[in-house]
Amino acid sequence: MPDKPHDRKVADYEEQPSPAVQALADPIERDGTVRQYVMEMIEQVPPTQRNVADIPQLQNCLNYITGTAPAYNPDKSKRIAFPMSALFVHMMATKAGETAFRLQPFNNALRAILTEWCGYLDSQKSRSVFNRSDSGWLSPPAWKEFNLDEFIIPRPEQPDGGFASYNAFFHREIKEACRPVDPTPDAIVSPNDGQVRTYKQVTSPNDRFWLKTQPYSLTDMVQGRERAEPFVGGHVFQSFLSDADYHRWRSPVNGTVTDMKLAPGLMFSETVVPDKDAGVLSQGYEASTARHARQAGGTPTSLLRGRVRASGPPAHRRSPHHRQFPNSLVRSLGTVKTRPHG
Repeated sequence: MPDKPHDRKVADYEEQPSPAVQALADPIERDGTVRQYVMEMIEQVPPTQRNVADIPQLQNCLNYITGTAPAYNPDKSKRIAFPMSALFVHMMATKAGETAFRLQPFNNALRAILTEWCGYLDSQKSRSVFNRSDSGWLSPPAWKEFNLDEFIIPRPEQPDGGFASYNAFFHREIKEACRPVDPTPDAIVSPNDGQVRTYKQVTSPNDRFWLKTQPYSLTDMVQGRERAEPFVGGHVFQSFLSDADYHRWRSPVNGTVTDMKLAPGLMFSETVVPDKDAGVLSQGYEASTARHARQAGGTPTSLLRGRVRASGPPAHRRSPHHRQFPNSLVRSLGTVKTRPHG
């Protein structure tokens, strides 16, 4: 795919649409309900925040994104690390958007677009943003901001660091010495570098996850009441990763994986409360609705049973929201907002 014209408005970018973006036209054209809500969510965005004027411009933006790797910008206010979220952030907060992103035909089309974009980010074409220039992810400001000395750079002598793709960089491996693991046999260690968002007890398998207080629905997380029942009375531990955090997910305990299931979830759906950070405030809701997999970013969920002791991240890595966990948890459920590797 040729280089994109960064000097003109993305919404006006017109080239042959990718297969997934072209497929998005089908539910919009054939399903009057989908078309109505997508049109209305665009129109309901305040004019000063509206980045597209109509559905064709929305498709132009999506087409641009699927063949583009996010560039680094030392000015955080101008950096667009997650362009798909930036495109939808204000639409997600509208009343029509609340419904549109829950419509399965529209949701399935967006999942296909995200999967297609992931394919590009896994390809060598996405390496163009890895260089030592001001807009490169290996520039001196980026190196300092993301503490790249803590990570394994395949070929640090090369301008691109030897990364095979954008995703290879995003999921770069950390040096073991920089993240020592608590050796205590009965400890549960933090599964990632995220900030602690939630630690609470689950009182019912059907706790209503869409309330402002952010309770969780075990039934929706694990797809079925029968699976959820053994964990009622346990706890939810949830952490959130920013773009600067180490983005690999580690098992919080030693053990054997006895069950694994891939459950497609909702793309870009959030609670009714306006969430200017594109879902950050909707973590409880998303843990129950965004159970999807690697291709689009998701919510890996670990269900741990037994008597355990919780051990948080090293003190120097704890967020201001860090809480001291009780010494024993009869049952524990952990959710981590990240995209697992492999």
